[in-house]
Amino acid sequence: MIVYVVRYYVDKGKEAEYAKWGTEVSLPYIRTVPGLKELRGYRNWVTGQVHVEYEFESYAAWAKYMEHPKTQELTERTKALTHDITTEILGPGLLTPEPIRPKT
Repeated sequence: MIVYVVRYYVDKGKEAEYAKWGTEVSLPYIRTVPGLKELRGYRNWVTGQVHVEYEFESYAAWAKYMEHPKTQELTERTKALTHDITTEILGPGLLTPEPIRPKT
């Protein structure tokens, strides 16, 4: 399992364009990505920063996604609508390679 984390701020005045592009272009493509297990999106209520987590089956699946021309096109469009972009690639933890859930 690999988690790819992307954080950024949507440029002021581009919120509607970002939302339209996201719902009409970006998310429909994301739903077709092989090896993507889950995408979760969050927004920091205080700062407005967008936080997106992609969970891939493997590092190879993430690499294939990143190399795809459509992904590169979407990345460039994201850069045109946002600022202060940061990314992280996370692998399984040493003590918690699988999720821990409370006992019921």
